[in-house]
Amino acid sequence: MSIKTIMNIALHSISPEASVKEAAVKMSELRVGAIIVGEPENIIGIISERDLMNRVLALGLHPEKTLVKDIMTKNVITIDYDESSETAMKIMDEKALRHLPVVNKEGFCIGMLGARDLMRSMVETLESDNEALALALEIFK
Repeated sequence: MSIKTIMNIALHSISPEASVKEAAVKMSELRVGAIIVGEPENIIGIISERDLMNRVLALGLHPEKTLVKDIMTKNVITIDYDESSETAMKIMDEKALRHLPVVNKEGFCIGMLGARDLMRSMVETLESDNEALALALEIFK
């Protein structure tokens, strides 16, 4: 299945100059686990729940005084919207990621793919396959 059919098209971003607290509040209000830093046409980083936990709270940094640019992941791994869900799962597994920004052919970020999106897609596929198998069994009875 193609990424473009399962990705979350609601894209959220934050300035690198924003405080970590601002990022955490925004993520909480939006109920998302990660947001891009910069603009869709120029991603300079990504900040996730894991970054907040490992790079701020665990180190005792002050969320209101720490800037996003100081704790964000800078080398952002993205995935093309035409790639398959299997490719996305492989990247996420190998790189221990839970979120992948999705980019178009021009390199603009057009959405975010989360592990939950992939899981939901897999469940839908399995349910559909199970229904088809059940129907086939009924036909051959």
